[in-house]
Amino acid sequence: MDINTIDKSNMRETILKTYEQFSMGENCAGDLKVESKEFDWVCISGMGGSPMAGDILKSVELDPQIIINRDYNLPNCISEKSLVVALSYSGNTEETISTYEEALKRKANLIVISSGGKLEEKAKKDNVIFIKIPKPFPDFQPRYATGYIFGALTKVLSNSQAIKSYSEQLKELANKLKNQDEEQEGLMFAKKLKGKIPLFYASQKNIHIARIAKIKINENSKIPSFFNTFPEMNHNELVGFTNTLCSFYAIIFKDKDDQPQIQLRMDVCKNLFREKGIDTEEIQVKGNTQLEKIFLTLNKIDWVCYYLALEYGYDPTPVRIVEDLKKQLKKH
Repeated sequence: MDINTIDKSNMRETILKTYEQFSMGENCAGDLKVESKEFDWVCISGMGGSPMAGDILKSVELDPQIIINRDYNLPNCISEKSLVVALSYSGNTEETISTYEEALKRKANLIVISSGGKLEEKAKKDNVIFIKIPKPFPDFQPRYATGYIFGALTKVLSNSQAIKSYSEQLKELANKLKNQDEEQEGLMFAKKLKGKIPLFYASQKNIHIARIAKIKINENSKIPSFFNTFPEMNHNELVGFTNTLCSFYAIIFKDKDDQPQIQLRMDVCKNLFREKGIDTEEIQVKGNTQLEKIFLTLNKIDWVCYYLALEYGYDPTPVRIVEDLKKQLKKH
């Protein structure tokens, strides 16, 4: 396998340098803030890979007042007492531009995080707080800008007293990511996954690990993939394996801090899958904090997705079918 021939955008280097993104994102935010006030809601609005950082923040903050919005419209509860963060890595995402315009109409407090595009132009024209994050090369993808976005997002929100500071945690996390070497394991796991549809399962607490893993398989490896959570999958999805129409590979993210009942259900399902002839792998979710657990586990998945793309002969970076969709939409 000639990696350089297939991986034309050098995604391998991007994965290796993920740890650098947090501090760079924080530096982009600098001292920017919304003048201190109590917000009734913090709404993080974006599509695709851009709001992954918001998902992770909600998972570590456990704050019901943080809303992740993936739509053209804002939730009805958003008002002038709310804070809206419009996230679009490209700055041209039409759904995010729509929510930006709606936030202005509702006179909500507003922050934009982007690498440029139309949102940068609008934010500057409207005198809205704008945080410009790096775009290392033209085809750089939002799903690999999560570190930049998370650093910028947490910094501006902590500056605005909406959340606590994550600066120290991010320094520790960056050091662990720098020293974590999962590349060879990722290569070996990718070889096992080839020819199968990956199914990712986690506890509700770790739902975003499973969800983001699924997304990265879709976008990097260019194959279908699905996710679900325990115990919910035991009440419906499990029955679907009565008649397995495809070749699946179940990956269960197991966390020692999950409830004992959840861990038991995972163990039982692992056996049931194997009885049905479904290959099953258990990945231990490890880390001293929930933030570490998420990012360290997703780093493992990054390597799996990367090498699975190469196994299929695909450059992991481009998302051509999404670009085709956008072209088709412009015709209407």
